[in-house]
Amino acid sequence: MYHGTHSACAPFIEKRGFDFGQFYQLLGNPIDTIVKACKSIDYKPDGYAAASGLSPRVGVSFTAHYQSARGYAINNGSERIHGALRAAPLFCTFVENEFLINEKIASLKRVLKEHGEHCPTQRVIEKLSDSALLRKLQQEVDEAKTIIAQFLTHGHPVVYVVRAEKEWLDMETCGGILLSNVECNRIIGRIDYINGIAPESEVFSGTRVY
Repeated sequence: MYHGTHSACAPFIEKRGFDFGQFYQLLGNPIDTIVKACKSIDYKPDGYAAASGLSPRVGVSFTAHYQSARGYAINNGSERIHGALRAAPLFCTFVENEFLINEKIASLKRVLKEHGEHCPTQRVIEKLSDSALLRKLQQEVDEAKTIIAQFLTHGHPVVYVVRAEKEWLDMETCGGILLSNVECNRIIGRIDYINGIAPESEVFSGTRVY
């Protein structure tokens, strides 16, 4: 089976294996910062859904399809990372735009007027009305994005070939083969794309390798 990632993660993977806890120690906090900021003002830009999927319950994703892992590696080594990097600048642009903020506040007030009091919605309105809080959230998100981007500054897409159990391959769904931990001694190969991967080269063949 295969796992697509970024070469910045390679030293940790090859020493400790494929482990969610390890990934969270590396980038969990900045990704969470971006997700929580978006959620706090009920703003869900492109990338938010992917970034918010970060959870130990999900585990590490593998696939029986090399081409799928290769495509996954394009996304900065993780759809969670890629999602956070897409969501962060959109969040910052949104909170800087007074017109968009006022428009959202007005929309939420119309919802309250139509459906009655709703404490979570009222709290969102209060946060959107607090310019100091918005500036603080913007700074936190921008700092989180910088941490993630710096981690990925030097490196390239990587695909690992991993020795699988037959029952693991039978577990594959559209979300891949989700495992909580796979030891590093199961790594049997590594493909490095030192010049990157052109997105237009991604043509899924559907080939399954055992």
